[in-house]
Amino acid sequence: ETTCDEKNEVRRDEIVSFDVQGKIFKTCKSTLSRSTLLKMLAERHNGKEPIFFDKSPMIFKHVLALLSCDCYDFPLKYLHELD
Repeated sequence: ETTCDEKNEVRRDEIVSFDVQGKIFKTCKSTLSRSTLLKMLAERHNGKEPIFFDKSPMIFKHVLALLSCDCYDFPLKYLHELD
């Protein structure tokens, strides 16, 4: 899944990949700027392999959606997973 705006040209070094329990997510570094942790991981990462998280990919897709849009309505049933 990709959260970058696919209509715009994005430089390869601006794309960050995450491996969340085997599911690959790609997003722009600018999307991660609203998360201190994800921004720091992306800045320190070498980009050769995806950043691995042993967490639920179902939750992670909502986290990326929330970071990319202030108006995203995060499902309340997953709110406890953010702790």
